[in-house]
Amino acid sequence: MKQVQSLILLTSRFPYSPGEEFIYNEVKVLAEKFDKIIIVPTNQECWNLDKPHNRELPGNVKVEILKSPIKNIKYRKMLNLVKGLTNSQVRSWYKKDVHNAGKFGLKGKIKLYKWVADANQIRNQIGPIEKKAEGGSIYYSYWLTPAAASLAMEKERRSIKAVSRVHGGDLYSERHSPPYLPLQEEVIRFLDKTFSISGNGKQYLTNKFSEINHKIEVNRLGTKGIELSYGEMERKSDVLKLVSVSYLKSVKRVHLIAEAIKKAAVPIHWVHIGDGPEKERIQNIIEEFPEQSKGELAGNLTNDEVIQTLGSQPFDVFLNVSESEGIPVTIMEAFSAKIPAIATDVGGTTEVVNERNGWLLDKDFDPEQITQILNDLFMQPGTLQPKREEAYHTWKNKYSSDDNYVRFAENLQSLGALYDHEY
Repeated sequence: MKQVQSLILLTSRFPYSPGEEFIYNEVKVLAEKFDKIIIVPTNQECWNLDKPHNRELPGNVKVEILKSPIKNIKYRKMLNLVKGLTNSQVRSWYKKDVHNAGKFGLKGKIKLYKWVADANQIRNQIGPIEKKAEGGSIYYSYWLTPAAASLAMEKERRSIKAVSRVHGGDLYSERHSPPYLPLQEEVIRFLDKTFSISGNGKQYLTNKFSEINHKIEVNRLGTKGIELSYGEMERKSDVLKLVSVSYLKSVKRVHLIAEAIKKAAVPIHWVHIGDGPEKERIQNIIEEFPEQSKGELAGNLTNDEVIQTLGSQPFDVFLNVSESEGIPVTIMEAFSAKIPAIATDVGGTTEVVNERNGWLLDKDFDPEQITQILNDLFMQPGTLQPKREEAYHTWKNKYSSDDNYVRFAENLQSLGALYDHEY
């Protein structure tokens, strides 16, 4: 059976910033398994770009920018919606889910129509992109969004091999207003496989769509190991060192970390990596910290800079108190640097964090619970080392990119080989 030689990867913005930094490690592994990878950023803001992405990619990885004669994004979107009204496939896919959309009134129907029209606009670009691939190709959407729907629509028209990952925001409809994600069932039904990054995600989809559970598999994300550049003696400190990494938006609830530190009776140095609209709110809380504690908002860093930070400073605890998650890649990275985590029991987080490698909080926790953990940890530092070792073992056994992404690449190649054999 002939192996697939090319992978066409649909992202949101990657390799452009911001966001999706965690794709980088995966791409580097996939590039070792495929002769050629074509990355296609599908976000409308990335169309017609001619600026460099300023990211070092393997030599066999190319970036294909989607083109449109219409440069103005708002006008392009509006014209796309109008054109969709006369497109038979857009109308057909709209009808596939209009019953579900109608449960949420006009807002649901508008969301569905925009979703299908966006998917169709991406689908129109697929054929020319495939001609730039080499040998057999397999399509891979990183998100179960209109990008994945575009592949499902293309599969309706001709024989292609196409898969998608599904994470959190593109998985749990409850995160959205209205609580509706268009065409989930239909897209999963058409695609060859949909890979959930967590067991929780697979169970969620299986509960909703039991008839197509054979189309859904778990394939975990992973990270590279972090080489520590400090010695054991540097861990012995008269201050508790904390780190967190996330976009500063309300769903991440970073302000609750600040509130917990503000009430702590022990000296703490907290570094937060990431920026966003909640920055001023959090900075105001930091200014209320007791004299012995310090908070530092480090702003946005590249993934390489995050890794360097985690490996160069002897952090004691990583924190993630989001009210909703898929499965946090940042916790995997922290674990590879032997940093245990305090995290909320949401999404697939419980598959990573437990009482052996950290502290798992209820979703609706009280910040004083974190305060108590920090106070106790400072007074009993001996309890930290076993959690450090278990955190590292969790990463090594379940979330190493060298293992997980190699298996994923081989899975993709296997799907492509079966396709070549069948047709």
